Amino acid sequence: MLNTDITIVEFKALTDPYFTGLANSEREPITQPISKFEFEFERRKLARDDVRELIYREVLLVNSTVVIMVLCY
Repeated sequence: MLNTDITIVEFKALTDPYFTGLANSEREPITQPISKFEFEFERRKLARDDVRELIYREVLLVNSTVVIMVLCY
């Protein structure tokens, strides 16, 4: 189980002496947390038929992209 009282954040972990010479704040910038709205689609309740339709559309999208790539070469 994760104990959040002793868990440290990434920024603090990178300042640990173990990582001396590895941490580079320019290469690993600190950013703002991602908004919960970015993952709103994951909260939807989907019926079995809805999932099938989404999978079907994804397969069509991927296959049409492959067909276009093959035709272009």
